[in-house]
Amino acid sequence: MIGFNTPQSNASGPPYEPGDPACLTWVDSGDFLETRTLTNGYFCNGSITIPDGVTSIGESAFQGATALTSVSIPNSVTEIGAMAFLNATSLASVSISNSVTSIGSSAFEGTTSLTNFTIPNSVTSIGSSAFQGALALSTISIPRSVETIGSFAFRDTASLHTVTFERESLLHTLETGVFYDADALESIEIPRLVTSIADYAFYGANSLTTVRFLGTTPLLGTQVFLGIDNEAKAFVNRSQFESFTASISGSEGYKWDPIDLEVFTYPSGDTTCLIRESAQIINGVDCVGPITIPNTTTSLQDNSFFSAESLTSITLPSTLTSIGARAFESATSLSLIRLMGAAPSVGVDAFLNVASGAIARIDQVHQSSYVLVDGLWNGLVLEVIIPPVSNTTTSGNAALDQEIERLREAEKKLARANLVTLVRESAPLTLDLFNQASISGVTAKNFPGVAAEIAELPIDRRSQIDEILKIARKFEVVDKVASSDRIYSSMLQEVGLIAQDSKHKAALTAALRKLPASERTSYLAIKQAIDAQMTEIQTRKTRLSEVVAQIAARRKG
Repeated sequence: MIGFNTPQSNASGPPYEPGDPACLTWVDSGDFLETRTLTNGYFCNGSITIPDGVTSIGESAFQGATALTSVSIPNSVTEIGAMAFLNATSLASVSISNSVTSIGSSAFEGTTSLTNFTIPNSVTSIGSSAFQGALALSTISIPRSVETIGSFAFRDTASLHTVTFERESLLHTLETGVFYDADALESIEIPRLVTSIADYAFYGANSLTTVRFLGTTPLLGTQVFLGIDNEAKAFVNRSQFESFTASISGSEGYKWDPIDLEVFTYPSGDTTCLIRESAQIINGVDCVGPITIPNTTTSLQDNSFFSAESLTSITLPSTLTSIGARAFESATSLSLIRLMGAAPSVGVDAFLNVASGAIARIDQVHQSSYVLVDGLWNGLVLEVIIPPVSNTTTSGNAALDQEIERLREAEKKLARANLVTLVRESAPLTLDLFNQASISGVTAKNFPGVAAEIAELPIDRRSQIDEILKIARKFEVVDKVASSDRIYSSMLQEVGLIAQDSKHKAALTAALRKLPASERTSYLAIKQAIDAQMTEIQTRKTRLSEVVAQIAARRKG
């Protein structure tokens, strides 16, 4: 069955108004119309929204549609066909749904005005020359789901300066000429699973100065880096340095020209040093300083931190159930292992040759699960944190009290660092995390709202504990306002409900106290009530000014 609108030829230009979907032609197929392929949009112009129900954008559907400026693709579309938007030279933006799984060969080739394009995390394949000649495209982020990128996919993308592969990308190969003549590209991070880089992959990318390899030494094709910056450097993890050195100094070392090799050093505490697969840590050998393992982790694999000589301390979450054999062997600077939960299973030689006198620090509540052999737990000194009876209770021993306070403060810092790491990585949060971090005001009732607001923080603010504390305090104040008449202007000012310089804070606070509790159960409701009261105050002031003016006028008369 065919359902379509047949465009009429018009030598003077497209016959349709800008944005008119009547310019589209599609074909239905299947006994129950299971598929609807959009086959022609050549005469479309302006901004077009493809109707819901279209399941694929067919081959060459918008090829040469030079008057098309933007397109919105609905959730029903799963495939963008080959040459779908080839040479649609005015196309500047594309809104693509999270249901598309493949982008065909040359799909956006020659879209010289395309500046923004977000590849959804449903896409598994990007065809050859898919974005070739997209001259205005400046940044592209390739999600973890993408398994294949065809040859010359980003060739001649003259403005493309930033390419980001999502962590734990499933990509295994960079195909021939994938970034050929991408001459604005300055740096790139090669995903961990990439094992081969084909001929001419970065040929002519003459601004490229930094290539970082997350995984092992890849097999290189012909002239992979020819024409890039003569001072370009390849940064590799310390654990892989020897294998890269062997490749560069071997019989085919010329393939690396003109790249020099350096070891990449992670900042202290940076958890991007961790290589993960699902809930498992498989490698952290390059980690530096103190590290907090994310709460989503259930196991550390064999040899995961073997010879991690710069690792000084590590916090293991309560979710951890196993530590693999030789996991921390020869991590010679490791002096503190903080375990937040019950004892995990531990493989052979897990802590062999760590720092002398290394401590495993645990909470008293979990002590019974830690079995000692010759006074040690897996060769580590077991240190048990005994919580004070209350925050005001002292032991009578000043030195002991100071040590307890120091430990409490250290635990709080570690827990807050762990929380910030999880927020930065958009990992799931739990109420227990806030309790461990001594962040007050977060309850079982308001936790969903707190977590949702934290998830909306911009990326550049997710690494700041103060931002998390502000959100927690905001919900704490709302709960107090909703459940008590003991409302103070200072708390309302603290969370932005009343301006700091307000001359009416007393009146606004008093009015809020008089409201029924049912009308002050959310931040929005409280804000609306305060705004309404402020409007009333302003109205009264305006009326008073008018009366004063009238009286003054009468006196003059």
